[in-house]
Amino acid sequence: MPAGPYHPDSAHSDRKILTKFDYARTIGTYSVGLGLDADREGADVDDAKSYQETIDKWLRVVYSNHHRLLSHLYPEANRPLTIEQLRSGPLGTDLARLSDLARGEMREAKDHVLEAIDSVLQILFWPPGSEDYSVPRSFWETDLGRMISMAKYRAYEPAELVSIGNAAQQLGVTRPTIYRWMDDRTLDYVRDEMSGRTFVVREGVENLRRDIGEPVGEPT
Repeated sequence: MPAGPYHPDSAHSDRKILTKFDYARTIGTYSVGLGLDADREGADVDDAKSYQETIDKWLRVVYSNHHRLLSHLYPEANRPLTIEQLRSGPLGTDLARLSDLARGEMREAKDHVLEAIDSVLQILFWPPGSEDYSVPRSFWETDLGRMISMAKYRAYEPAELVSIGNAAQQLGVTRPTIYRWMDDRTLDYVRDEMSGRTFVVREGVENLRRDIGEPVGEPT
């Protein structure tokens, strides 16, 4: 019988074998006035803890799936990994960097940030045998999706982004068409999790206009 996903070992709670688990996201808050710095510090701690829990959750998800696949390929190659080991691996390192970027604790060159994001998304969504991958829009409403969105948003300067309405106007199409192009990755976009607004990357709009030579019409 094929081996199933690993489950935590209650006898060694600090060295748990990894598996998927449910998680409720908490968000730190602060108020304006006296004690702002202390409240903001508390919020930052809450955010850091929240992001770490998010990272650990998704490391467990990926590891559980890896274990399932490897059980069918060569079961003897499976060995238990602790959460500390996964945190120190390439995926864990990328997620930790994106967490710091999302909180504004560090800055990196935009290309490096986008490379890390693409690496994470490929691991999560590129199925074997496919020539490409797609990210369901619902992913961006998850805890990890929001964290990645914020890291990506902070990598851009305001002048590098345009609103969805502006992009539609420049390309001569409706907003639903812009959303469709966002979904199929014809246009790249970012979401500001603080305001809830979504922006299209200006360079992609300009490249599309240059490729078509003139505003495009709606699909028939």
